[in-house]
Formats: sequence, structure tokens, C-alpha cells
Amino acid sequence: MVSVSKKINVQTIIKGAIVPLIIVFLWQIGTTTGFLPTSIISPPLPAFANFFKLLFNGEFLSHFFNSSKRLFGGFIIGSSIGTLIGLIIGYKKKVAHYFEPLLLILVPVPPLAWIPLLIILFGTGDGVKISLISCGCFATMFLSTSLGVKGIDKRFLDVCKIYKKSDYEIIKKVVLPFSLPIIFSSLRVAMALSWTLLMASEMIKSSSGLGWFINDSRNFSRADDLVAGIMIVGLLGKLTDFAVVKIGKYFTRWQDKRIEND
Repeated sequence: MVSVSKKINVQTIIKGAIVPLIIVFLWQIGTTTGFLPTSIISPPLPAFANFFKLLFNGEFLSHFFNSSKRLFGGFIIGSSIGTLIGLIIGYKKKVAHYFEPLLLILVPVPPLAWIPLLIILFGTGDGVKISLISCGCFATMFLSTSLGVKGIDKRFLDVCKIYKKSDYEIIKKVVLPFSLPIIFSSLRVAMALSWTLLMASEMIKSSSGLGWFINDSRNFSRADDLVAGIMIVGLLGKLTDFAVVKIGKYFTRWQDKRIEND
């Protein structure tokens, strides 16, 4: 079983590497022939060399830590509040009647549209960046969580009410187990959106961070830094997505056991 698993993993890695290798090959041809101007995009070898150079660069690490603080601050705040309110509105119809109409009007507003108001409230420092990411995460998690709770089979809830279970017991034993898979799937979307909003906020008004570094590289025609910065953001985005998936699998491990039993 172990050898088969390793074989499958190797095959998966090989298949996953095919398209990136083709892109690098075409990238090299484009810069060699002049189809892709080297003043705008660096050739692959200098870009990869600069990629590893930046990973151990002290100045770049400071940009990374600044961006991480903003990213995870906004992600945790927005996702936590969005999930909590989604659970309440999805479970409590009486609460939903009062608050859901207003939230459904505010949620479709693009996060970037809130920037002028957020600047007035929080200034142009880290506060506006964290709050912008929080807005995007809140909208994603509120919608998905509330819809997930509303999708629970009412028969389970009716049985709980027949046996006079408390709201706490119902949420713990029924609502959360049914909603967790949807919540963690939506957290992946929220994390991806967090990276997008982080890059946008750091490019608008900032003096540090990964988004600022990429934009500064563009402004001063540092093509190798520009490409390397994008590659690092892509790698970090993949790592954060991987972390969310692993955490989600841990908290929904009962699903895997149920599938094995079936």
C-alpha cells in the first residue's frame, strides 16, 4: 500500500509539473526572440536566481513580515465575524428577518469600493489594509456559512427539538458538523481573496509589503525583482491554501471515516 501511494504521489507531481515547465519554456522563447520585452519581464534564469536571492534578503523579509501581519490580521478578523454571523442568521430565522436584508445589500458591494470610507475611519496605515481584507473575508464567509446552515435537513433539527435539546447542543452536534465542510471550503476562497486585496491595498498607498515591492519594481523597471516578487507571492499563496486545506481535513476528519465505512 505504501509503494502504491508513493507511486501515485510521484505521478501526481510529474503531471502537475508539465504545464509549468511548458510555460517556462515558452517564457524563455518569448524573451529570447524579443516577443516578450526583457525591460518588462525578466528571462527565466535571472528571475529564478533572483527568486532565491530575495528569499534570504533581510530587506525583503521585512516586507514579508509586514504583509503577513496585514494578511492574517484581516483574514482572521473578517472570517471569524463572517462565520459567526452566518451561523446565527442561518440558524435563527427571527434574527435573519431583521438583519439579513441589510447584509445582503452591503455584501455585493466590492471591497475596493469601501476604501474611501475605510481611509476616513482608519487613515492610510495598516488599519485600512487590515479592514479592507476583513470586508472581503466577511462577505465570503457570511454568505457561504448562512447558506450552509440553511441547507441542513430540517428533520435533524426537528428531532433535536422533540428531545428538547438546547441551542448550544444543536449547534455543537448538528449545525457545526454539517456546516464545517462548507466553512473550510469557503475559507480557501477567503484566503485567496485576502491575497488579492492585500496586493491591491499595498499598491495604492504603502511604503512596505510584498505588493509595494512588486509595484516599486514596476515603477523603476526592475524586471527581475518584479517577476521574482510575483513568484514568491504565488508560492506563499499556495502554502497558505495548503495550510487551510490541512486544517480543514483535521476538523472534518469524521467525513473520511464515514466514507471508509461506506
